[in-house]
Amino acid sequence: MKTILVVALMLMFSICSAHALDCGSNSARIKGKLIVRGDSTAVVRKLDADNVVQLQNKFGAVVGYRYEFFNGRRLLQINTRSGVVSSICRD
Repeated sequence: MKTILVVALMLMFSICSAHALDCGSNSARIKGKLIVRGDSTAVVRKLDADNVVQLQNKFGAVVGYRYEFFNGRRLLQINTRSGVVSSICRD
């Protein structure tokens, strides 16, 4: 019984890590435009994202936005804070 539980937990953790986003990128090309970490939010806003999510701190104040672009089965997330692109994540 213990063995089955351990195997199930290992399988669950391996599946979770396989779907993690890679946020190590410094740039991305979206709809013919090159977006680089440090660019203005206005550059990203012009690209018409598929989904926009507000990022909030623990008090509920908006500190930034996450712009999501879908390309088939791929997901690209551009996170902005204080009017500047802070991270670029790929799935």
